[in-house]
Amino acid sequence: MRAVCIGVAVVVGVGCGGPVVDGDLDAGVVEDAGVVEDSGVGEDAGVGDGDIDAGVVVGEDAGVVEDAGVVVVEDAGVVVVEDAGVVESREPPAPSTIAGALTVPLSSSAPFLTAPSVLPPALRSRFSIGRELFVADWVPAGGQGLVDGLGPLFNASSCVACHPGDRRATSHLPGGEVDKGLLIRLGVNDGDGWRGDVGLGHQLQPLSIAGAGEGRVTTTTTTASAAYASVSLTSPRLSFVLTQLALPLQAGAAPGARVSPVLLGAGLLDRITDTDLLARTDPNDDDGDGISGRVHRLADGRLGRFGHKALAASTTAQTEAAFANDIGISTPTRSIDCTSAQPACLQAPTGGSPEIDAAGVDAVVTFLSHLGVPAARREVGDASMARGAALFDAVGCVGCHVETQVTPAGDDVLLDGVTFHPSTDLLLHDLGPD
Repeated sequence: MRAVCIGVAVVVGVGCGGPVVDGDLDAGVVEDAGVVEDSGVGEDAGVGDGDIDAGVVVGEDAGVVEDAGVVVVEDAGVVVVEDAGVVESREPPAPSTIAGALTVPLSSSAPFLTAPSVLPPALRSRFSIGRELFVADWVPAGGQGLVDGLGPLFNASSCVACHPGDRRATSHLPGGEVDKGLLIRLGVNDGDGWRGDVGLGHQLQPLSIAGAGEGRVTTTTTTASAAYASVSLTSPRLSFVLTQLALPLQAGAAPGARVSPVLLGAGLLDRITDTDLLARTDPNDDDGDGISGRVHRLADGRLGRFGHKALAASTTAQTEAAFANDIGISTPTRSIDCTSAQPACLQAPTGGSPEIDAAGVDAVVTFLSHLGVPAARREVGDASMARGAALFDAVGCVGCHVETQVTPAGDDVLLDGVTFHPSTDLLLHDLGPD
């Protein structure tokens, strides 16, 4: 197999740390930092061409930075820099400019849920409504208020359960238990693309309003020593027990882990033009630099940019998919993840049709798109940081982790015409054999 990965964003947790899978029941690798393998499972066509690995591959010939700046990466089929000599320092972008006017001081107790002080008055009402929908605990159909319709199968009862306001969600708990920061996608390649499991659907949902959900996930961990220095590699292995015993996994089903991403900067990434994305593609590595970035074009022709394999073309599409799959809330374009083999799920009471309407989705998207992005946690003029930035360039990391992007001109003063620094190209990359 070959590893394919979307470039990791610094401003947002898009790609390898994110929306993100293993090829079989005991091949899943998910490390604390969001290292995940992927079989390309997706509700939409998916990009099912191998395992994803966002981790650092360490071996005898893996990336070595010596005092003189010698860098060799051979195991991945790329020799980036040899005998680079002394690497000069380079001051990275100022912390206060990482997301343009959306950048906020890192001082809040909930830095990932902060409104920027410059949020225009015209957006404040929608932003506030979106935040309330994001943090609300949804209840089963028939409950009080506007947030009923939970489930009947789900992973969490709120958005904030998987996307906390002060950190990345916990994915592993002591004793091998899995927390809400990690979910299991299910898919089968039928020759025409990836489809959900015929019995369980696109996602394993461990919770249900009626009691037991579809399954329970646990992990066991193995640790191996690296080939150099005092580094060790930890590899959690996924296993799960189906609680709906009448619905075994479909033959050929590929379960895989997704680590919930940090959502900051989504509105800016949404504004990067297709022209800019396409300009950086080189799927056949025609320029010989060892980088073969490519876009994922959806069935309707749009370019994917969100999710671990760029399965969603916009913040709106990603938001609707999360409501439907993770919370069991139907949206204007997405039904909940029930299959014909789950009659109780199909016949359960609903909170409306849809359970969150277009105005509600738009409010959540407004909130996510205009969240304040905490200033980078580094000091201006830090010599070690400046040398690290230069090494980052010399090794060739910037070939995928494009530091600076610019959004086109428009009417939104916080999102349009903005120079920001996400360190991603939003492309899929071949990382070599797993």
